[in-house]
Amino acid sequence: MTRCTASPTFLLPWLLAAAVLPAHAAVQPVSLDFESNWGDLAVNSFVQLTTLAPTPGGLNWGDGWYGQTTSTPLVNNNELRLGGIGTFTVDYFGNPFFLDSVDFRKLQFGGNIVFDFVVRTYDAASPSGIGTQIVYNLKIDGATDVAQPLVFATVTDTAALGPLHSFTFANFKAGGETTDRNLFVMDNLQLRLDPALAPVPEPGAAGMMVAGLALLGWARRRRAAVER
Repeated sequence: MTRCTASPTFLLPWLLAAAVLPAHAAVQPVSLDFESNWGDLAVNSFVQLTTLAPTPGGLNWGDGWYGQTTSTPLVNNNELRLGGIGTFTVDYFGNPFFLDSVDFRKLQFGGNIVFDFVVRTYDAASPSGIGTQIVYNLKIDGATDVAQPLVFATVTDTAALGPLHSFTFANFKAGGETTDRNLFVMDNLQLRLDPALAPVPEPGAAGMMVAGLALLGWARRRRAAVER
C-alpha cells in the first residue's frame, strides 16, 4: 500500500488561504432601540455617534447624527437626532445590509416635518456598489403634547428591497410647519448584517495565520538542516 503524505510546504498555502478567508456566518438580525444598546452611557447624555467605538450596529453614521439618552423614556425615548450640519447618509462601509424597519418622529410637540428618505440598493456588479435609488417622500406629524406616549411613523417598505448600500435623509421641506432638522428623530432600527463583512478579523482566522507562519518557520529550519 502506498501512503501519500503532504509536506508542510505543500500545506502552507492552504493554511494561509484559510487564515485570510473570514469564517462565514448567517446574516444576523440587529435591533437598535438604544435602551439596551446604550446602557453604558449616562442619563441625559448627548453624544456624536462618530465618537463612539464601536458605533451603533457597526454602521457608518456620518457626522450629522447624535445620540440622546434620558431618564424619562415616556417623555423622550433614547434615540437618534439629526444635527444642523454634517452628512445624513448611513451605510455599512460599502458592504450590503438589510433594513427591515425603522421608526421616525418629530422630537418636540407641535408641527410636522416633511423630508425625503432616499434608499439605495446594493449591486455587487456596480463599481460603486450602488444599484437602484428609491425616494420616499415622508411627512411626520408632530405630537400635540410631548408628555403623551410617543407616536412613531414606521417604515417597513425597505424590507422588500433586498440588500441596501445606504440610506439618506434630504430635502427637509417647507411643506410642514417646520424644516428644522434638529427636531428629527430616528429609532428602533431593525437591521440584518453579515458578520463575515465586519472589519475586525475573527480570532480563529488570526490563530490560523499564526499557525501558518510557525509552520513556515519550521519548514525552513528543516530544509536548512538537510542542506547541511
